[in-house]
Amino acid sequence: MPISYEFVKHTKRKAQLESTSPEVAEEKTAETSIALGPLGSSSLYLSDTSEQPKVKLAKSEFNQITQNLQKILPERLSVPFDPKCIKLTADGKYLVAGGRYGSVGVWNTSTNRLSCKTELEKSDIQTLALYQNGKFLVTGGSGGTIGVYLFETMEKLFQLEGHSGSVYSLLVSPEGKWLYSASYDRTIRAWNLEDTSETSVLCTVRRGVSAMDLSYDGELLALAEKDKINVFHLETGERTAVLKYHPASAELILCIKFSNSKEFLAVGGSKGVTVWHQGTWEEYLEIDNDLCYAECLEFSSENCFLLAGFSEGLVKVWDLQGILHQKEILLGNLGSQVTAVCTTKAENYLVVYALGENSIFSTKLSFQTSSFRFLGNSPVKKLLFSNSNLLFCNNLYGDIAVYDLKRCERSRKLSVERTLRAMSFTETSLVSYVNWTSKIVKWDLETFEKKVLDYNEHRSITAMTASPEFIVTGHSRDNQVTVWNAQDMTTKRIFRSSEGKVKSLAVLKEIVFAGSSDGKIRMYNIFLDSEIKQLEGHQSTVTHLSVSSEVLLSGSQDSSIKAWSIPNKLLLVSLETHIEAITGLVINLSSSHFISSSKDGKVYFWNMLDYSICGELNFSGCSALCLSSDDKLIAVGEESSVIVLENPLNTEKFGAVGPSNDSEAFLAYLRSIISGSIPEHNPEMDKWVIVPYLLSSTHFYAYFNLHKHLELALKNQALYFPSKLGKTPLNYALERELKKCAKIIVSNLKKKAKGNKLALIHLEKSLVTLNKKSIGGLEGLYQCLFKKVKDSNLPKFCKEQLKMPIIIESSSLMLQPENFLTKEDLKAGGQAIDFWQSLVRVSLTPGSKDSLKFLNSLLDCTNQDIFRTRFIQTYLNYKWKKVQWLLRIQALVYLVYLVLLSIDLVEQSSKYLVGIFLINFGMFVYEVFHVLVARSIFFEDMWNFIELFRSVLLSVYCLCVWAEAKELVTLNLLVGVTFLSWVRGVMFFRLFEGTRYIINLLVEVIKDMGSFLFLLIYSTLGFAFIFISIDYNNSKGSFESFVGMSWTLALGEFDTEDFSVLQYVCFFIATIVNPLIMLNLLISIMGDTYDRVQESVVVADKKELVGLILAGETLLYWRRNKCNLEFLQMCEIEETREEGNSWLGKVRELKTRITGTQKALEPKLDLVVRELRGLKACQEDLLERVQKLQPAENN
Repeated sequence: MPISYEFVKHTKRKAQLESTSPEVAEEKTAETSIALGPLGSSSLYLSDTSEQPKVKLAKSEFNQITQNLQKILPERLSVPFDPKCIKLTADGKYLVAGGRYGSVGVWNTSTNRLSCKTELEKSDIQTLALYQNGKFLVTGGSGGTIGVYLFETMEKLFQLEGHSGSVYSLLVSPEGKWLYSASYDRTIRAWNLEDTSETSVLCTVRRGVSAMDLSYDGELLALAEKDKINVFHLETGERTAVLKYHPASAELILCIKFSNSKEFLAVGGSKGVTVWHQGTWEEYLEIDNDLCYAECLEFSSENCFLLAGFSEGLVKVWDLQGILHQKEILLGNLGSQVTAVCTTKAENYLVVYALGENSIFSTKLSFQTSSFRFLGNSPVKKLLFSNSNLLFCNNLYGDIAVYDLKRCERSRKLSVERTLRAMSFTETSLVSYVNWTSKIVKWDLETFEKKVLDYNEHRSITAMTASPEFIVTGHSRDNQVTVWNAQDMTTKRIFRSSEGKVKSLAVLKEIVFAGSSDGKIRMYNIFLDSEIKQLEGHQSTVTHLSVSSEVLLSGSQDSSIKAWSIPNKLLLVSLETHIEAITGLVINLSSSHFISSSKDGKVYFWNMLDYSICGELNFSGCSALCLSSDDKLIAVGEESSVIVLENPLNTEKFGAVGPSNDSEAFLAYLRSIISGSIPEHNPEMDKWVIVPYLLSSTHFYAYFNLHKHLELALKNQALYFPSKLGKTPLNYALERELKKCAKIIVSNLKKKAKGNKLALIHLEKSLVTLNKKSIGGLEGLYQCLFKKVKDSNLPKFCKEQLKMPIIIESSSLMLQPENFLTKEDLKAGGQAIDFWQSLVRVSLTPGSKDSLKFLNSLLDCTNQDIFRTRFIQTYLNYKWKKVQWLLRIQALVYLVYLVLLSIDLVEQSSKYLVGIFLINFGMFVYEVFHVLVARSIFFEDMWNFIELFRSVLLSVYCLCVWAEAKELVTLNLLVGVTFLSWVRGVMFFRLFEGTRYIINLLVEVIKDMGSFLFLLIYSTLGFAFIFISIDYNNSKGSFESFVGMSWTLALGEFDTEDFSVLQYVCFFIATIVNPLIMLNLLISIMGDTYDRVQESVVVADKKELVGLILAGETLLYWRRNKCNLEFLQMCEIEETREEGNSWLGKVRELKTRITGTQKALEPKLDLVVRELRGLKACQEDLLERVQKLQPAENN
């Protein structure tokens, strides 16, 4: 039944507006200051685009993230009464709520604290209005009267009477003169707030108005009854529109809202939300919701977002202009019906207040971005950004749309006669090729003046690119590549070696890269007029190429992306994450990251150091991708639309990047982790990234010691990449000494390294800490760090006389055989060789801080098996070659000193004493210098003490000789000097690999003999005292003689003449204990020592080598600040070695096998136990069923 209105023309109203809304240009899209929904089905949330200062990365990224998350935590306001309505002041500083028994509360929105609370009326307040920038407050409620108050003091100014029923809606005109009220008496009244005697009934509605609202300019009034909306022009009284809410069914309208400009009218009710364009009244957006009613609506101040409160307690947000037709963002569940919602902007956040049952909630939307969507009429084929940030879009029909991103509009359209096949930029022009016309068209980028060049050759251009000097085109008929001079379009060079149609091109200086339909990439040199190399690897057409100074990226229809080393012309890594053809591939300015897109709708952000994914966005298909010249914007072609969004890799604003619209869930997930209430692991949250810090959930797991979450995440191939500060989850785990998390990460990295040799590249910052913490599985990680290079292009044989291994350092990961061998060194059928390379850079500069730290960490590591790995052995051998000269010079000087000292002793003269003293003085100065450089480290080595004591003792001896001191003193000093000199000389044998093992064995034997010597001395003294006690009454010797007799007895020398019976008994016992038992004990000890040394001979040798290298590098103090991180590469004889002789390493091999078997059996045993438990449960279940069936059978 139609709604009838008795409308009274409002003649005295003057349309005096404070401001007018801007014109809405044709095809213009407004910049969104907040993007709250998915890009297609993904989300890019960044903070405010204009006023927010740049985020300064602090030492602790998590502190800043915690602070940002705390700002947006939902908050329940303290309300001392039952609220029924809420309003915000125009400046957003205060929130006003009215409720039961005339109560009014005012909250300061900066703190959400209650500023004042008063009771204005005796009856309930149902609705509020504020006007003149919050100077006056208007209330309406169950009494039917309307009160007007001075907001600052809550002083009542006057009261408006006329309604006979409760007032449920109040609206004030923009200039603050007219008040419109709706009441349950079914009338809509207009009140003159300047002349309270002037009032009129605008209309009477037979069945009542369910909702009403006033337009932004105050000209239109929208009234809703049941399922219709009538829009009236207040000045003329004419009905300008009648809108049907869900025409197919009679649905109830509950709320209506005009936007804050002449743009939208939104209606909500039992069937969701519908939005119309104001003026044309064309439907703009329809959001169905059959599960709950839309109870209230609100537009943000910029009109970018529509908020709705629902009967089930939900508050949802839609982006109306930035990205169309997306899923809503859910702000949370209040747990009760949402009857009002209002918004304001504060501290670069959109603050939302929602009124629920007896409560008010506040939350903030922090993630905002500049995003645009430009709608076209045909699928997007290619996108290009100019240096002035004009976006050029080529669609399926060939036209080129030019979008001005500063104005957020399509500024012009460049028409072509036929389908456009290729386009590119020079410094001043846009160059394109029009199919079937044999014409190349150039547009000036400033004036857009068109210039048509006849392309007379009958070859269709299928690809085009440009550099400042050249334009390069690829062709389909004869598969050639043509290089043109950019200025006059004359032919520079033609290459005809391609066997497939040229589909993609890239230029780097004088090098041209051409990808073709046969899956190959050909490299040409423009000036040499020759093909350099063919890169093979793709299985289908190479559709996209992107190049940096050292890396070429190629994307293919086979869905793979490959990274090639340009200097080495070799494949670095193959990435097969996309599942459909690649449609875009761009490298950022710093060459630190690149972005890829595919027909599968995925846009991935990649780290170019280890080629790991560090972000993901989802669209409903991606046909094109480009990056602005300043790296700030990304453009994506999605069907017939172009989406422009801020580059998350180049933002300074706090936000999140993810593949879905679950931003609130992700933030809640992080908040739970930070607060310590451990949430259940959610794999979907592992796809999100916090920017600008570039932190994923794995960083949070590692930082907050959630090792179970971390293990599950890495098992599911969660994001693992370095943060903006260069820290990986492993770095955080090590910094916080979380060994379990570190072990999990190390185990995962070993698996990753099998498929991607660059996966371990970030370990260069963690190796020292890994060594010091002795993380489990470290030896396996080091095995992965040094890999044999499997490349059929490498030489396989060389001459037999070449000394192997050859170890070099290289700045490039890619191995070049010419760095090891010349052409003359190669020999077919010679000795077989292998090439090895490290997958991580290490410090190879002798004496540098990094080098010393790494060497010391090796000594601190309790996992001795790392010294058995090829990586550590090769590293130490290379370092030793660089510093051994210094120690060997020291050994040579010491040898001269020993020779002179020996000659002096033999000849018993002092003619060499001056030379000995001078050499000793030089060595003493060296030791003092060593102390100053090494400091406390110097005193950790016992041999340094011996050397210092020897130097001092020799100096004293020389002074005594020259001072003609007492002969006995001089002789004693000489004995001490001689003894210490020869003992110290023994340690120089450590410099030689052949004797290093013997010295190590000697030292270990001396250490193990300590207890034995103590027992031997004890037994010797004991038997000496026994012999003294037997011969007590007729003692024939001194104490020293009895000790000497006991000692010589242990050595097998004795004289039993004149022994008594008791002496013979003691002699017999002493003979058994000292010579026999002690000798066998000594043999056993030495045997055990030998076995232990043999078992760890490699470890001991390499640890000794570390000490020697440290001793040499410590002296090179002038190199401390030099940092030379390089890759280690080696050429050696083909590996045919066995584990060694009949004993060496067998114990270790046996231990390794036992440990490996145990680890292999553990999961199988666990599986068997689980299966047995399952069988037991099934058996019990069957028995229970049988018992239930037996009574039934008996019956």
